[in-house]
Amino acid sequence: MNKLLLFSATLVFLASLSGCAPTQKTSVEDSAVINVSWASIPQAVQNVAHAIGSMYGQADTKNTEVKQTWTGSDYKKMYLVNLYGNFHKPHVSAPAAKLSFSVLSDGSKVWGLTAANSEGKIVWQQNDFEEIPENLRYEGQSHDWKGFYNLNGVMIWTKDFTEYGNWGNDQFILSYLGMPLKTGEQVKYSLDTTVGGCGGTQDIIDGKTILGCGGGGNGAIPNKDAVMTASVEWDGHKESFQLKTPGK
Repeated sequence: MNKLLLFSATLVFLASLSGCAPTQKTSVEDSAVINVSWASIPQAVQNVAHAIGSMYGQADTKNTEVKQTWTGSDYKKMYLVNLYGNFHKPHVSAPAAKLSFSVLSDGSKVWGLTAANSEGKIVWQQNDFEEIPENLRYEGQSHDWKGFYNLNGVMIWTKDFTEYGNWGNDQFILSYLGMPLKTGEQVKYSLDTTVGGCGGTQDIIDGKTILGCGGGGNGAIPNKDAVMTASVEWDGHKESFQLKTPGK
């Protein structure tokens, strides 16, 4: 029996030397928490952070800290986000200087929000959120122009419906379907999205005929069945056409 035990121990020792010994799976608790830049995190996480900030009065995320880690139960990538600013909660007199919360990497869930004042004292907490991601696309064309409007954003509210925030990144793109326009020619364009819009005037350079406008903000998000109107003026011509969700 002693010889058998000695033989087994010898095999384990030799296996460890050869690099073939069984390795112990790293636990989630041992996983690294990595500091990451705002620009490197997914757009969905940025949208959630903007929406949380807007919920408490400040959508600006210029002063932000982000850490990447993983959930403890199913090992999903997540982010720990700290927003710094001047935040307010309805019916709470004390403002917060810092909002800390967790969000999954796909932006599908946010939880564990803690608001603290400048001295680090907790002034409120919120853990129950509901959210709806919005990925909308509208398109349409006239005789000479084709347009696309894309919106990627999120709407978030507390389960008791007392607090609400949203954020969206939108882009309107126009392309000319005719012969190249002359360099220096001016094109005026606009888009009415039913909840806002954008537009501008652009000089054609080297025959370029792709125009656009848009950006990020916490304004109203259009309904997916909305009908938008694009208008274009150029070289004494004017055309208007509708943009709709494909298939509508």
